[in-house]
Amino acid sequence: MVTIERRQRKSPVLSGASLPCLGEMPTINITGGCGMDCVYCYTQSYPSHPGPGRVVLYDNIPDLVRRELAGRRSNPERVYFSTASDAFAVSREIQDVAFDTIKVLLEHGVSVSFLTKGYAHPRFDALFAAHPGRVFARIGITTLDRDIWRALEPTTTSPQRRLGVAT
Repeated sequence: MVTIERRQRKSPVLSGASLPCLGEMPTINITGGCGMDCVYCYTQSYPSHPGPGRVVLYDNIPDLVRRELAGRRSNPERVYFSTASDAFAVSREIQDVAFDTIKVLLEHGVSVSFLTKGYAHPRFDALFAAHPGRVFARIGITTLDRDIWRALEPTTTSPQRRLGVAT
């Protein structure tokens, strides 16, 4: 069971990535932590990580993104989701904020890219279909073995369900 703590984010949202492989692409983490509890997750060592079984949900991100886009001369070409979290975690609350944020970006002509070990609620299907060529999804799978999956990624969506989404 994951405890979700709601907070208001105060810092800018559309800032450059701290990961060199993403270059200048802005990244968004809807949450601090993700609650998936993957044993190999590097973000658990970050000072900002809220701790096991806890997730901080920044529920004002859609409004911040809307304001930031309105104040820019040009929009970024693409925004990458979830370098240190998962926008499609098992919580409806997290997916609500992810949906609203992604919708704002797509409606402003900004492409979105994400990696998930979760399952996107079916309402994302219509949103993504309305913006062909603007959604770049990657679905992470480490194993199809049930015992190994449970040991490595205890609260992620099953690999079989993720494969069903990917096909």
